[in-house]
Amino acid sequence: IRIKLRPDLSRESVTYIQDLVSSPERCSTCNFYRADKPGILQGILKKPSIQSNSVKGNCPLSIVNVPNTKRCHGPIMTRGMVGWAGGTSGPDFFIDMYKNPATWWNNDHTVWGVVESNDAFSLGVVEELLNLPVKRVGSGGMAMLVDKVNFDLA
Repeated sequence: IRIKLRPDLSRESVTYIQDLVSSPERCSTCNFYRADKPGILQGILKKPSIQSNSVKGNCPLSIVNVPNTKRCHGPIMTRGMVGWAGGTSGPDFFIDMYKNPATWWNNDHTVWGVVESNDAFSLGVVEELLNLPVKRVGSGGMAMLVDKVNFDLA
């Protein structure tokens, strides 16, 4: 899955990803663990030797002065955008695959990358991962992959 980094949305997050990629250490803890159709492929990006990111993204300039934006950490997510999960600063991340903008999340997520819409191969890989067997867990019924999918960074 090719992800175009977006330092304009979160410089600190992109620096963290670049540190992970440039480290010679294999990413033994990187995996996808959640596949909630139709729109969320979630995983973790972490190496023991790299300090996790701790800075959230910036609120888009168009809404900085709007009341009730204290949880604003990035743009409204659209298909292909990649951001930190749960409104955090990582290391859990997800790829948004919803067909329409995810307005229900407001601006809660730090976005640091995008799987571009013209990258049919990468989008196809994400779609295939969303079709793997899952089990529903927790009160919200999140779809967790039966078998985690490990990956490395390049």
